Amino acid sequence: MSQKTARNVPPEVARARSSLGRKIQLDAPPEEIEAARTELAEAKAEAEARRWPPLRAEAKAKIACIILSAGGSDAAT
Repeated sequence: MSQKTARNVPPEVARARSSLGRKIQLDAPPEEIEAARTELAEAKAEAEARRWPPLRAEAKAKIACIILSAGGSDAAT
């Protein structure tokens, strides 16, 4: 157990995860917990997008159009 386990978790994701866990532990209001969950989801999405290879300008524009026309995650639920 003396060896440290290396986890490839980006700092933003770790911070958001920790914040969410702490809010749940402290029994924060549901709005704060939901906001922390949203923050974690955004941090995870951003970290995943940074792992992708560079995209051509046309591909970026196409993806942006798809995201903007979908209206975000609220429209899907």
